[in-house]
Amino acid sequence: MKSRLALIVIIALAGMGIAAQEKGKAAGGGFMQQAFAAWNSHDPDKVVTYYSEDVVYEDVAYGAVNHGRAELRKFAAGFIEAVPDLRLEVVSSSIHNGHGVAEWVLSGTDKGLYKTGKKFSVRGASVFEMRGGKCSSSSRFFAMARTKEAAIGFRVHSGWAAVVGVWVDKGAPVVLARQRVQLVETFTYEFRQPYHTAEKMLLGQACEFILRMQAEARRLAYRAIQELESRTQEQGVKLTRCGLLLASGRPLPVLEKILASHALIHTADGELFREAILHASARCGLRDFRIKEKELLGRAGEAFRCEPNVLMRRATELGRSLGSPWSQDEKFATLAAWLALATHQKNSSRKREKVSAA
Repeated sequence: MKSRLALIVIIALAGMGIAAQEKGKAAGGGFMQQAFAAWNSHDPDKVVTYYSEDVVYEDVAYGAVNHGRAELRKFAAGFIEAVPDLRLEVVSSSIHNGHGVAEWVLSGTDKGLYKTGKKFSVRGASVFEMRGGKCSSSSRFFAMARTKEAAIGFRVHSGWAAVVGVWVDKGAPVVLARQRVQLVETFTYEFRQPYHTAEKMLLGQACEFILRMQAEARRLAYRAIQELESRTQEQGVKLTRCGLLLASGRPLPVLEKILASHALIHTADGELFREAILHASARCGLRDFRIKEKELLGRAGEAFRCEPNVLMRRATELGRSLGSPWSQDEKFATLAAWLALATHQKNSSRKREKVSAA
C-alpha cells in the first residue's frame, strides 16, 4: 500500500513538473512572439515597450551593450535601418522563475551591416530575464558570415587612372575588376593638363578654372568608385581599402608659385587627379593607403617575401586571363591594392595582440 502511494506521489510530482515546463514554454512563447512582432513592425517605439526602463540589452555579435530604453531604442532604430526588411521568427522559447531562453531565425536584406545588399538568414539565441512582465536583461547571440574584403589600387595619370580591384583568397590575390577611369569630361590636352592651361590665364581666372577641374575630377572619381563597389558587391565582396601610388608626395605651394615653375606645373597636374581619388575614396568610406611609386616593389617584396622580379611575374600572370589592357599601370595598381589589404590585416593583427597582452 505504501509503495503504491509513493508511486502515485512520484507520478503526480512528475506531472506537475511537466505541466510547469509546458506552462513555461507557453509563457515564453507568448512573450517572445509579441516582442518579435514588435521588431517585425520595424517600429523602435513598439520594440522598447517589451523591455523594462532599466533594461540591459547586449548584442554579443556586434559588441553592443545598451543600458535603458533610450539606448535600446537607438540601437533598434539603427539595426532596422541596416536591415529594413528584417524578420524574426521564434523557433522555441521557455521562461522559468523569471529566466528565459529562446531560439530564433533572423532574416532580411543586408543594407547596412556589411552593405552587401544581399538576402541572408541566420539562426540565433537569446538568454533573458523577466521582471514585472517586461524583459529586464537580454543577451543575443548570432553569427553573420564574414564578408570578404577587397581593395582598389590606382595608378594616376593626367586626366585618367588605371584601377584594379583585388581581394585575397588563401593568401593569393584575385582580380575582381579592372578598368581605366576618365577623370575629365572632355579628354583633351586643355583639361587633362589643367595647370598647363591655367598658366596662360590671369591668376583669378586660373584659380576658378583649377577649382572647376578639381570638382569635376572628384565627381567622376566618386562615380567610378561607386560603380566598382556595386560590381564587387555582386561578387559577395566589400570594398574597404584604396591603394594609391604617389609621385614625390611633397606638398605644393600656393597657385601663384606653382604657375611660375614649369616643374611644379607638371607635378600639380598629377596631384590634382590623385587628390580627386583620395577625396572620392573618403566619401565612399574607404581607408586609403598611400605609397610612393619608387618604393612600391621594395615594400611589396618585404610584405610578401619575394623578389621584385617575382612579384612582377605574378602581377603579369594575374592579367593573362583578362587580356589587354594589362600594362605596367594595371600591374602596379594591383600591387598597390594587394599591399593595402596586407597592411590593413597586419595592423589588425597587431591590435589583437595588444588587446590579448593587456
